[in-house]
Amino acid sequence: MWLALRRLILIQIRPMFYPKRLFFIIFCFIMMHDLNAQNAYKIYSTAEKREIKLDEIPAILKNKDVIFWGEEHNDSIGHDLENQLYQLLNSKQPYALGMEMFESDVQEVMDEYLQDLIRPDYLISAGRAWPNYTDYQPLVEYAKVHQLPVIATNAPKRYVSAVTKNGLTFLPKFNSLALSYLAPLPIHVDTGAYQHKFENIMGGHEALAASHIFESQNLWDATMAWHIATYLQKNPTSKIFHLNGGFHSDEKLGIYTQLESYLQRLKMTKQIGNVSCSADANWNNPDWQTYLNRGDIIILTQPKSK
Repeated sequence: MWLALRRLILIQIRPMFYPKRLFFIIFCFIMMHDLNAQNAYKIYSTAEKREIKLDEIPAILKNKDVIFWGEEHNDSIGHDLENQLYQLLNSKQPYALGMEMFESDVQEVMDEYLQDLIRPDYLISAGRAWPNYTDYQPLVEYAKVHQLPVIATNAPKRYVSAVTKNGLTFLPKFNSLALSYLAPLPIHVDTGAYQHKFENIMGGHEALAASHIFESQNLWDATMAWHIATYLQKNPTSKIFHLNGGFHSDEKLGIYTQLESYLQRLKMTKQIGNVSCSADANWNNPDWQTYLNRGDIIILTQPKSK
């Protein structure tokens, strides 16, 4: 990196080159990069009621067995931060990586890739990777290099689509193999605060009266939670860092409450934490009081940053 940077600068300023000027330009370049990074987000610990740095998060969440990272899928700064945090967490102790971005029926494909049995393009094609997989690829590659498990937790889209059309009562029509990719039936539907929040976003109760889309949402949440819980059952000393859309875990609803239920069913005592990361126009001067219920750690990013 440094050689490439030096070569680029030398090409641009060769006519006026001398060592002190080169040093000054490199210094300015580094300072500008650091300022841009520092000015792109703010982090807040709701328990400690203070702004914090990214490298403080592992200590704050050290007792959590599962950490949900609730993201906006198109937030480039958020993707960079989740990658940094995953590496920081693993510098203390191993964390498996759970991903909404891969569906549970491609777990074998993911395992084959982590074992270096198949090429990256097969993981993308056979694993049905998301179009923006390059945003998540650094985490998968880190897990591969450090021999860390990656758990494909999401419900396969074809079953979610079937529920959206026909409701959860349609699922028993599928065979046992299909159902093994999902949370066990019956799927619990959260009719409390989570449903109210969902309806507000989707246009109100009347707009969803003839729809099964909230049942699909619960299938997503339950399936992700179930795969986390069963992984912990098989690996009781493990910890998990799980990536998912913020709606699934913000305010400790959705996947969070589904996981609590499954942990009780499996008679496991585990601590859960959640990080909520989102772009916000008021990121630089937020009223933190409005975010206190969203998560243990709140991260606001600059919407216009690349």
